[in-house]
Amino acid sequence: MSAMQYIAITLLGIGVALANLSEHTINVKEDSSKANNVQLGFLAVFASCFTSGFAGVYFEFVLKTTEQSVHCRNFQLALWSCIFAIIHIFSKHTPQV
Repeated sequence: MSAMQYIAITLLGIGVALANLSEHTINVKEDSSKANNVQLGFLAVFASCFTSGFAGVYFEFVLKTTEQSVHCRNFQLALWSCIFAIIHIFSKHTPQV
């Protein structure tokens, strides 16, 4: 990507964030606990976008640097998700299982 494209995507992200943040600031001026939740939510969305982008770039890197097929790599990554899901189910919902 060129420098102009990086600048454009950065400005777009900042504009969307400011528009959403100013909308929530007007609604929660009377209650500061809600303002903290908005900031926490904004931080969570930022972290989610960052980790999602990192995962996509990493997956493409793995695909390009190995000889295994896409299907095999998808299965390997999905296996980790299943393991974490099973751990969560048994740690939080044991009586129901």
